[in-house]
Amino acid sequence: MSQISQRLRDAVTLRSCYRQVFADNRATQTVLRHLMRSCGVTRSCFVAGDAGETAYKNGQRDVVLSILRYVNANDDDLKMMIEAAYKQENQP
Repeated sequence: MSQISQRLRDAVTLRSCYRQVFADNRATQTVLRHLMRSCGVTRSCFVAGDAGETAYKNGQRDVVLSILRYVNANDDDLKMMIEAAYKQENQP
């Protein structure tokens, strides 16, 4: 039971650290939008005929999604960040 308790304490500490690093401010939002755009959060990771590249792109995307989960963005904030990243990706 102590191993489970330690893992829980570690997870709580890690979440607190993520929240400190990704505190809600303009710089954080800029960095998160950049990561979402550059790591393909709003687009398909699939690359036809190249399973390795598909896996690589999916890994990049998973990192950003993990960050977003750790900072515990609510649904409205997440939706707004995704929409902003999508708009930036589709600008000429």
